[in-house]
Amino acid sequence: MPEPLAPPPWTPRAQILPWIAAAALLTLTAVMAFAGEDPGGPYTRRVRGMDLVQFWAGGAVVAAGDAEHLYVRKRSEAEIKAIYPPKPPGYVMGYPPPIYQLAALPQARMSYPTAAKLTLFAATILHLVGSAFLLRNILTLRAWLPVALALAFVIPGAIQTAIAGQLAGFWLIPLVLAWRLRAAGKPVLAGAILGLLVVKPTLLAPVGLAFCVLGEVSVLVGVALGCAGVVAASWLG
Repeated sequence: MPEPLAPPPWTPRAQILPWIAAAALLTLTAVMAFAGEDPGGPYTRRVRGMDLVQFWAGGAVVAAGDAEHLYVRKRSEAEIKAIYPPKPPGYVMGYPPPIYQLAALPQARMSYPTAAKLTLFAATILHLVGSAFLLRNILTLRAWLPVALALAFVIPGAIQTAIAGQLAGFWLIPLVLAWRLRAAGKPVLAGAILGLLVVKPTLLAPVGLAFCVLGEVSVLVGVALGCAGVVAASWLG
């Protein structure tokens, strides 16, 4: 068996890598938030923030007191077309669970371009903070910290957060909170926080599978409770 690869030395050059990567990601976010004319942004065929359209439109429908038509195509389409009448974004309706649209209510109280700019920066900053916290506190990655942090800020998820308005930064927060609660001996509460990921099943599935493999029943019970809470909130909303 070959010896495991030794971590790189913590040279001044290595320690500055995360700062360079973070600055690059924030610069990209600034370009996507402010370059070009609203609401199109840098891409004339799309609107600024792209994937944020579905959340803003859903929040606008709920804010208008028309929540019963949230998943009616024509109703959501009207809000989407109003964002950029000459070239409406290519989203025909808001598909996420209603709890998503409730979270988007503050966005709907401002213009779409303003909401997109604020959300792009918020998601990027949360990605930077969440990644730094997790990597600094995961023992197996501490030896590789400079490189690990640098890579965390340039992975596809981070880039898509800045370019397309993906919400990877927001999803890191439940992971951070769950990690701290589990470390503090509160596995059920940690699982309940992870249950919030049910609105993004592609994230919940691998997390749930990991805890199944680990046999952490208490965390899984908490996940089930958290999922039930999201379903209940969506139903009541």
